[in-house]
Amino acid sequence: MITCAAIISFLFAAVSVQEPTPSDVLEKIRTHYSLMNDASASFTQTVKMRYKKTGRQASGTVKIKKGNKYRLETDQQTIVTDGQTVWMYNPASHQVLKDRYKQNRQPFSPDKFLLGLPKEFSATHVDKDSQYYVLTLQPAKTGTPSSSIALLKIWVNPETWVFEKIEITDANNTATMIVLANIEFNKGILDKAFQFEILPEMKVVDLTAIQ
Repeated sequence: MITCAAIISFLFAAVSVQEPTPSDVLEKIRTHYSLMNDASASFTQTVKMRYKKTGRQASGTVKIKKGNKYRLETDQQTIVTDGQTVWMYNPASHQVLKDRYKQNRQPFSPDKFLLGLPKEFSATHVDKDSQYYVLTLQPAKTGTPSSSIALLKIWVNPETWVFEKIEITDANNTATMIVLANIEFNKGILDKAFQFEILPEMKVVDLTAIQ
């Protein structure tokens, strides 16, 4: 005779089997993003220092294309790269820094978004809230650019396997929260979006000339 306790135990076991592991969620994300050639989104970024109650906030737009190309624009700064050259423009000073693109300069730069999270991170934990899988990741190796990040958390929509929020905590316990909206993929973004136009009023500091 099957008891109520046995039925309940079976149901709980079935539910637990269906819950994905951290590695399962990470693999789903990377599989989904492997199909993407370009992406665009609007975002809000909040940076909170360890001993401060409030954080600095900025908002803007980002366009990304495979080949290490991205264009990130806020009121405070514009960063553009075509995968070979990077331009960093400060509208307040009208200054443009021109440099060679270095792939490993930042542990989590916009061009790595299309990789579905850098490969040097491993998933350690996953929770489920009312809307998202909340995946926790840590750098798998020390001595790499990614090891400057102590903890990475992403909020993944389980219906699309697109992450809509990212929280990056560095070794100094400074937390950067990025909330994405209006996310679009494979819209055929042209390469000219990843070129920066130098206007007459801009002052250019060419760092490539001194390297």
